[in-house]
Amino acid sequence: MGESKSLYWKTILRFGVIGGFVAFYIAVIGMTESFSQRFLIGNILSLGHLFIFAGTVLAGVSTARSLKNENDFSIIRGGALAGVVTSLFLVVLIILIQILVIPQINEYLSLKSNSNEKAFNPFNGGCFDSLE
Repeated sequence: MGESKSLYWKTILRFGVIGGFVAFYIAVIGMTESFSQRFLIGNILSLGHLFIFAGTVLAGVSTARSLKNENDFSIIRGGALAGVVTSLFLVVLIILIQILVIPQINEYLSLKSNSNEKAFNPFNGGCFDSLE
């Protein structure tokens, strides 16, 4: 019984970590941002959103398929927990961006606003801001 429980949790963690690395990699290389302008369903669901959810959903489905010999509740719980483990990688990425990237952008913008040249603002027009 103990070995079965250990294998159950190892399966959840294995697929959760693999899905987390996939989701983290897709977000870090910028695929979510570059495909966020291509909408699939009206203005509701973009291809970038699909890339964000893909790692989580695939980790949950892979875990559920791997746990096919368990009871239904254990399969659903295992898939959901693998999805949660996957999403923790994206939460870590968001925290890292808030700590490392945003303060540097704000510092750069404040230094440029004190000088006479026009500041590059990625949040307001980007590189085309200087053409005005």
